[in-house]
Amino acid sequence: MAEKQKFTILSFVGGGIRGLMSVTILNKLYTKYPQIIDNTDLIAGCSTGSIITSELLAGTKPQDLITFFTTKEIDFYNKMNSDPNVPAYSIDEVFASQLKLHPTAKVSDLGRCALFVSFNVGGAALKDGVKTPTPWEPVMYTNMIADHGDVLVAKAATSSGAMPGQLGSYEGNIDGAFFNHDPTVAAIALAVKAGYALEDITAITIGTG
Repeated sequence: MAEKQKFTILSFVGGGIRGLMSVTILNKLYTKYPQIIDNTDLIAGCSTGSIITSELLAGTKPQDLITFFTTKEIDFYNKMNSDPNVPAYSIDEVFASQLKLHPTAKVSDLGRCALFVSFNVGGAALKDGVKTPTPWEPVMYTNMIADHGDVLVAKAATSSGAMPGQLGSYEGNIDGAFFNHDPTVAAIALAVKAGYALEDITAITIGTG
């Protein structure tokens, strides 16, 4: 009898600079199981977890992610804007760093399954010349559903971490925590939608609560 097909998920919860804890845990797993990332079918992230996801998709090693959080991320958070009328940090700087990592790649172009969760705050759109309200809605940028991956990886990762007040919105999108701080259930749902049985899905969730 043929072995049932398995589906594995690595899921990263949000938490800002506390993502350092997540990548430290990941590095410990990676040191013991060097194939853990290569053998993962779907990498999912929310907020800082989406930045981790984006870095892993670009080939960044866990140890280098620790360096990233202890250097570039600390430098970023040390540049807080003291003006209470604007966000504390620059969302454009986040996008620029992501664009440097994935210059032209769309989520649909990625060589492995990915998920970035965000939340769109709605607004107004012109429909037949009439301004019509558009509702709030959760957003899943993923290459596991047709048309959900037709977006730059840089935009998906930036949108997922666009916490209001801290960073502000990005093109109407805000932090995925407004959808679910932990993207694991959404990732499992995508695997089920793709035809995998629950008993054949393995998910490791790493986060700071």
